[in-house]
Amino acid sequence: MKTKYTGTLVGLLFTVGSLISILTIFIPIISVIPGALFETIAESILGHNPYSNVGRATLLTYLCLFIISTLFFYLKYLKNEKLTGRPLKWLYIKFFIIEFFIIHGLGFYIYWALKLNYASDGQLIFAVYSSFPYSSIMFLVLGSLGDLLYKTKLNSI
Repeated sequence: MKTKYTGTLVGLLFTVGSLISILTIFIPIISVIPGALFETIAESILGHNPYSNVGRATLLTYLCLFIISTLFFYLKYLKNEKLTGRPLKWLYIKFFIIEFFIIHGLGFYIYWALKLNYASDGQLIFAVYSSFPYSSIMFLVLGSLGDLLYKTKLNSI
């Protein structure tokens, strides 16, 4: 019973924490800093004309990181049949701490692509705040997905 909603509850905690952290002004900015490193690497490989290619490469990098880290977590999570209660909660917390930088960065670059069409101007920093609430919801989605996978695994045994 303890593990029935562990992922959802930890995901909700991280979603609410992310939404509250918008008030700090700095945490949303810090969450997308790895993107600057990815952009620098992409720009050195692709050049900066047009800069949208650098944005696409960074978005692709974040997407690959998200898929790989999520698959790794869920495959490891599904393999461990004895994982219950407190160890499961801490596994989710560790996963979401790592995902914090990936999810919010990915959300920002998706927002930049879809809403701003990779426009690069001084107002781009405000896109971080616009995308942050949307990307914050992903923690709840990932936690609920984990609970669904856990329930499916228990029913199939």
